[in-house]
Amino acid sequence: MPVNSRKLQRRIEIVTYGNVADGFGGFTVSETSRVKRWSEIKDVSANLNNSSQDLVGARVFDSAYKFTFRYGQNKVITPLVDNIEFKGLKYLIQSVTNENLKDIKTVVYATAIDTPNE
Repeated sequence: MPVNSRKLQRRIEIVTYGNVADGFGGFTVSETSRVKRWSEIKDVSANLNNSSQDLVGARVFDSAYKFTFRYGQNKVITPLVDNIEFKGLKYLIQSVTNENLKDIKTVVYATAIDTPNE
């Protein structure tokens, strides 16, 4: 099933941690923006239970989200290395799948690691 581009209404940022020069001849670890992409976001935490296989055998997460992107051959997303940022919140990527192996869309399941300020 093709990606309906009208549903990709949220601009998210993929970030990763890497070594950055610290100005004194050494390096420090810093968060670096890799790419910004359009995505569809769904809260799936209420839909998951202990028997769910959506997260590749993983247990239930309190705040699980499904991010759907148009497939991009040069836009590789690495689970547990890359993070997603959206509206000031960070999400840890748990799994990445290429739906139906047809290179049409990429589905990412992630959990919130920051909670919104109330």
